[in-house]
Amino acid sequence: MDTISQSNKELFLPYMEGSETLIWVGRPEARRIAFSTWRLVYAVAIAAALFLLGLFFFTLLLEGHNNRTGFEAVFLIGVAAFTILASLFTLFRPVRAYLKLSHIRYAISNLRVLMLTEEKLESMALLQLDVSYIRPRRGHRGDVLFKANHHRPNKRDKLSFPGFLWIRDAHPVANILEAAIETAVRKIHY
Repeated sequence: MDTISQSNKELFLPYMEGSETLIWVGRPEARRIAFSTWRLVYAVAIAAALFLLGLFFFTLLLEGHNNRTGFEAVFLIGVAAFTILASLFTLFRPVRAYLKLSHIRYAISNLRVLMLTEEKLESMALLQLDVSYIRPRRGHRGDVLFKANHHRPNKRDKLSFPGFLWIRDAHPVANILEAAIETAVRKIHY
């Protein structure tokens, strides 16, 4: 956390303004979010139920194939295929979430906080923010959530993103952010 790797610097370099310098760079723990115990249990349970339902429809089709009309056979094949595909889709949801979250990077600079995704960069000036809450999670992880402060010109504007979610060492990151906000406010007033 004390040093910023060269690869992380290079990620944010095209987006840096003038005298802006990076103070901290981090990322959400995508594996913890996407493959959390309950999410996996639900996905596996639903996928297994759908898969068994699909097999049930296939066995219905095979048991009485002599007595079935063409429409019944096509209908049973369609239902069976749909349930099996739905089971696979359910299993791949956590994988898809992991792939999406693994590309997110967070940063604190001397001027703003940044969130870089595959599609775009979102940022907010430090003068617009206060640390509102640190939500602890297991294993020295947590969320550092933002709120708009009184320096914000239009308080009805929404924040670009709610905070740094599922990061490692949330309390030290919140301290870094508070110090950066304090420094930015001091620069404006003096």
